Amino acid sequence: MGITAIIVGIMAIGGGVIYVIVQQDALDGLDDFVVSVPTETVRAWTQPPARPTATAVSVPTVELIEGVPPEVVHYEFDFAALYPANQTNPRFWANPLFAGTGPFGGPTIPDGFEFVSNLAAFRGNDVSDEAKTIRIPSIDLIAPVAELIILQEDSGARYEQPINLVGHIPETPNPGQLGNGWYFGHLESPILGEGNIFNRLPEVVEMIKNDPVDVIIETDREAFLYRVTGANVIPKEELALYRTDTATVTLVASFPSRVYSHRLLITAELIAARLES
Repeated sequence: MGITAIIVGIMAIGGGVIYVIVQQDALDGLDDFVVSVPTETVRAWTQPPARPTATAVSVPTVELIEGVPPEVVHYEFDFAALYPANQTNPRFWANPLFAGTGPFGGPTIPDGFEFVSNLAAFRGNDVSDEAKTIRIPSIDLIAPVAELIILQEDSGARYEQPINLVGHIPETPNPGQLGNGWYFGHLESPILGEGNIFNRLPEVVEMIKNDPVDVIIETDREAFLYRVTGANVIPKEELALYRTDTATVTLVASFPSRVYSHRLLITAELIAARLES
């Protein structure tokens, strides 16, 4: 009995030491997940591309008649058709001859969407439907969205946990509306089994260092496309919902893995919409 207790004690101490090492290693890397996309890049990512054209002058091969000047024909070349923005990574818009899709980029906006200004976003009852689905194509995420309810407990009121879905804070704006909509999901939930909807969300941080990443939030009738503009990590005790003057969303997950002492925040701003006709 005594030997068993000693062995169990040694295992407990060893497990504790391993956890401390893992925890410290995870916390040491938190600064890598704080990224702010430069203003110039955000502007390029969130505005419709210009449609460049150029005029070329060509003299057709004809039989010249003495004393008669040759006919000069002007041809209009549409570079936007040769290098369509909806098939070109935004980083190459300024240099279409070197265009490529890049590893995470892709269309400027999907078919059926139209660019909108996030400063003149939809107001009042123009769009008031609740979010139903969230998609982040770059990390193959498609997940249901539901409104979180407030639970009254002895320790006070709190929002319910999102279980196998993304939870929207109902007091914050709906998709397409001005202000900051807040969406919560689990990075992982190995003990409680509440899902891991945002398991790949940290990958977005590295992606936006080079390419645009889109978050598409759909209602029953419309869809709204937000482009990620930054990421942050804060202690969970410091998390507070904040407002914005533009149409934005913030995605939140517990972080880092196996520690969960912080919250990863991914922010994105509205750039396009697909509205019910």
